[in-house]
Amino acid sequence: MGVETPTLGRDAELAQIRALFHRAVRDRTPQVVSIVGGPGVGKTRIKHELRLFVEGLGGEVVPIEGHGEPMSARSPYAVYSLALRRVAKIEVGEPEELSQGKLVALFAEAFGDSSGHAATAAALVGGLIGVSFPMTGDEAAARDPRRARERAEEALVAWFHALASKRTVMLVLEDAHWADPFSLELTERMVAQGEGRPIFVLVLARPELFEARSALFGGCDHQRVDLRPLTRRAGRELMRALLGGEPPSGLEESIAELTGGNPYFIEESLAALRDRGALIRDRAGFWQLVEDPASGPVPASVEAVLQSRLDSLPPEEKELLKRASVFGRAFWDEALGSLGVAEGARLLGNLRSRDLVMPRSPSRFAGVRELTFRHALMRDTAYALLPEAQRRVLHRAAAQFFLDRGDEDAAAIARHLDLGGDMELSATYHLKAAVRARGEDAAEMALEHAERGLCLTSDPALRFDLFALEVEVLDRLGRRNEQRRALERLPELAQATGDRWREALWRMRMGQMQRMTAEYALAAGNLATALALFQQLGRAADAIEALTELGAVAQAVGDYRQALDHVDDALELCASERRPDLEATAQMVAANALLGLQELEQARTRYSASVECFRDLGDGYRETLALVNLGNLYNALGLYEDAARSFEVAFALASRTGALSTEAYIHANMGVSQARLGQLDAAVESEQIAFKTAGEIGDARLLSACGAYLALICVERGGDRDLHRAQNAAVAALSAARDASLEEFQALARMALARVFLARGETEAALKEAGEAVRLRDRMRGAQEREEDLYFTHHLALKAAGRTDEAAAALSRARDLILQKASKLTQPEIRRSYLDASRPILGETQV
Repeated sequence: MGVETPTLGRDAELAQIRALFHRAVRDRTPQVVSIVGGPGVGKTRIKHELRLFVEGLGGEVVPIEGHGEPMSARSPYAVYSLALRRVAKIEVGEPEELSQGKLVALFAEAFGDSSGHAATAAALVGGLIGVSFPMTGDEAAARDPRRARERAEEALVAWFHALASKRTVMLVLEDAHWADPFSLELTERMVAQGEGRPIFVLVLARPELFEARSALFGGCDHQRVDLRPLTRRAGRELMRALLGGEPPSGLEESIAELTGGNPYFIEESLAALRDRGALIRDRAGFWQLVEDPASGPVPASVEAVLQSRLDSLPPEEKELLKRASVFGRAFWDEALGSLGVAEGARLLGNLRSRDLVMPRSPSRFAGVRELTFRHALMRDTAYALLPEAQRRVLHRAAAQFFLDRGDEDAAAIARHLDLGGDMELSATYHLKAAVRARGEDAAEMALEHAERGLCLTSDPALRFDLFALEVEVLDRLGRRNEQRRALERLPELAQATGDRWREALWRMRMGQMQRMTAEYALAAGNLATALALFQQLGRAADAIEALTELGAVAQAVGDYRQALDHVDDALELCASERRPDLEATAQMVAANALLGLQELEQARTRYSASVECFRDLGDGYRETLALVNLGNLYNALGLYEDAARSFEVAFALASRTGALSTEAYIHANMGVSQARLGQLDAAVESEQIAFKTAGEIGDARLLSACGAYLALICVERGGDRDLHRAQNAAVAALSAARDASLEEFQALARMALARVFLARGETEAALKEAGEAVRLRDRMRGAQEREEDLYFTHHLALKAAGRTDEAAAALSRARDLILQKASKLTQPEIRRSYLDASRPILGETQV
């Protein structure tokens, strides 16, 4: 109605919110309050009241406001990108140096300096919000997207906490149901780590936010306030406040029945009656009903009331709102001309006087005035009135406005182009959005953009790039079947493009996949072809990756010297390319080969170096892999507590990236550590998690390994039920290893079966399985997993069968192998740990 009214019927909610605010200030403990309700129930009004309350405190509070936007919901950190730009008054399109200076000044003010600390933080956060800072060539080459993201988050949290160390910080997240998940998780982190600081977070959202994310703010001091409809009494008081006097007879009851206590519905219903001339003031200033509200069409919902209001506007004003709605809730005056709106300034003035739109400052774009619909429902109603053909034209114009202004929100631009029907260009921006999401470890978001892009384009090169991105993301998630399906599309597309680099890339990705599925001959052929093509094309970085993969294949088949030769070639190229990430990956493969050569200390050194390098680069995925390998080595050395610590760090990293297969590998190896530390129940639980995940994702290697581990641990725990579970797990492990031709894991599974049969007293069956395990082991080159245990299990089976001399020979083989490995351990404490772990085989006298 265009008048300031008191907030009615919300006294209890406001009192609760203010009390929690005072608690945050008094106890210096972060508080989160979520105001939850459907459209129009009064969430924004609560925010307005809290803002007035804070302004009355005289500058003691730093307000920061972020908004969820439907168009940017699939863009990482979109909420904080817009919020920080507003706080720093950074506008898209202004000179780059000016934006950089504003961001540095913002951080310098919070940190209390203008030194390099503020400049470094600003440069890191600039990467999140689209403010580019210059980098040297070395910095650009070494920068890893994941590490950049993590350091940017750290800098942003540090800035937020620095503000809260000086004054109370109030963060408002409006329309949080449209917020991107990264912004929500960052908010949780800011609060969870903010103990001892006066931080107050107000979240305004529709119920669907918590329906989708029930655990949101679960680790914080969080209060949820659900807004209910106004009581009849509060509704009548609101009508009086809106009208500035007594309503005409009969109006109160009609509006109360119609609106059900929704305050925005009440306000818009009165405005609609006024706009169509059914409700007028007489000369004495009293409101009169010219016609009975029930005599005309009665809108049945707030959306219908809003449409009625729009229909009562002059046609050019209604058309402006309809066209502006394509942007979302916020739009820009300069964009109106490109949307076909004439006399935009005059019409906006009229709409502001009708309280339908309002200005918002600072603007997102330099030299352009930003406005918003006063309520999201008005925007939605206006948008619904646009014919489909007109929507397409307007969305294309909106996308062009963003592109002309240099906006870098690829997800939002892709969405506009998608709705605008420009399929090929939309696919290009979906690819850009997917690349960014992959760099932010937003795997599912990256896959969504890639899938949408593939639906939109027929261009072979673009489709190749989208599928190749899917392959990489699916590889990290361990979703092998989907990864293979995506891979199968690459050869045909590469051939259609005639691009030799794309041919080499698909061959390398196929070789990587074949290595993971134990198709070693095929993997070696594809990788060798890829390497030759990369070398011809002068693609040194790609050649390094191909050489490293060839080393991994050689290591997998037991040709450890060949593996080290490939890695040495890769490391030689790394020195000229200055790519520490590729060097660390090569060193990890070298460590695997050294492990096969029983050079355990050298392997440990290289694994540790890889972990540190990936940690410095912020490559959480590869750091996780290195930690798992290092933990596995610690298990082999008997350093079980060190192994458990490695797996704990690895699991924390893997949980952030959502890589289920990596988490499962960690559980499988962690179970071994737990069993050796006497934590048998925890070990069984870890192996069961790994076993279940391995079956779900179709990873034969993992299923074989954790099935055998689970069987061995259940045998150690004992009991008929455990032995039954052990046999089932060992049989499943053997079946998976056979199907994938994994001889090493066939040997491990047969050893586990032999232990089950020994525990049951079934000597002949145990002897058969143990003998076959040893025969498999003797066919393979180099050190194999738990090979001492293979010979020892054979010894136990022979001894149980009464074949004493053969049993002694098998035991001697196991002991000789242990002593041979121990002789290569030069550090006394590691040698002692390894020998102590081998006590069951060596016996007391030889340890």
